[in-house]
Amino acid sequence: MNFVPSFLEVLKDLYIFFYPKETKLSINTYIKLIYRVLRYSLPWRAVTEDFTIHHTTLFNFFKRMQKAHIFEIAYKIMKLSCPEDTNYFIDSTMIRNMYGRDTVGKNHYDRFRYASKVTAIVNSKGLPTSLHIVEANINDCLLIEPCLENMQLKIIGSRLKNCNLIGDGGYINARVKKAIKIEDNINMIYPYRIDQKKCNTNDEKILLKKRIVIEHFFAILKQYRRLRDRWDNTIKSFESFLYLACGNIIAKRIF
Repeated sequence: MNFVPSFLEVLKDLYIFFYPKETKLSINTYIKLIYRVLRYSLPWRAVTEDFTIHHTTLFNFFKRMQKAHIFEIAYKIMKLSCPEDTNYFIDSTMIRNMYGRDTVGKNHYDRFRYASKVTAIVNSKGLPTSLHIVEANINDCLLIEPCLENMQLKIIGSRLKNCNLIGDGGYINARVKKAIKIEDNINMIYPYRIDQKKCNTNDEKILLKKRIVIEHFFAILKQYRRLRDRWDNTIKSFESFLYLACGNIIAKRIF
């Protein structure tokens, strides 16, 4: 999966805005090297072997971008290009922890090893419109409202309203469903359990079958090998790589 030139230009312009000072190599070179770390999960030392810079120089460049929230801002700029939709899909995936020191919890799917949980909301085209990272032992139904809050774009001040939000059985929660229906007129759809009195309508069953789009999104996301396991000590570094990957996914689909 190649780096989209339009997204590269957005990152470059943002870096020049925050840090006008000239660098030893071109800014495009630094960003492409960071992308190689993300795409192939290479050590920082291995990426800079063919260049005249030390690996700590590249790492400090990455930290400067992270400190200025350049990856997050670039992702939100790309998110503005996503078309409006009436159906959105929510789900979570586990990221096995290797060296992380914060935002980790026991994953009961993996013999209670420590992990982090990434929750995403995508539209019907599979484009990520909201991301949220928590400990692995947090229940999915408690992450619906934080994800909806993250969908608010500070640039234009909008928030997800008047649509369907489709999830799996982990998001069954009558209180949350009622709250988001009253506040934002969002219709939460999930498959009811066999022992529940309510049952899904035919239209809801059709929408539930379309949940495959978010499974495809996570499959594409895991192609960025740095995101398969969490090698970063801090959640901010992992989050920066996540924003970089999602921004590139949106740019690749739209531009």
